[in-house]
Amino acid sequence: MDGIEANGEDRQTADQGKRIRRQWTTGDKRRIVREAERPGAVRQQVAQRHGVHVSVLNRWRTELRIGASGGKKTVRRARLLPVQVSKTQASESSESAGPLDDGNHRR
Repeated sequence: MDGIEANGEDRQTADQGKRIRRQWTTGDKRRIVREAERPGAVRQQVAQRHGVHVSVLNRWRTELRIGASGGKKTVRRARLLPVQVSKTQASESSESAGPLDDGNHRR
């Protein structure tokens, strides 16, 4: 069941070798996700029964969960802070440790 040929009331049948990208309504997605979340349901079998890949079903679950929480997926961006480098004299302990040795490792 790869979605090329699907027989059902709301599905289209493709010509030989032609793929059809189906448009699922939010209601259809919600119904299929609920079916997959029932106790004892196997997501792979539910996805195959409806002619979608299990990864599509998982994406629908995530989308519906985000939509139910009332928010969009937020993207956190890194915030760069200004840095000022100044030349200072090294302390005696840091000079003895060497430039690559922070003094915190064990030998």
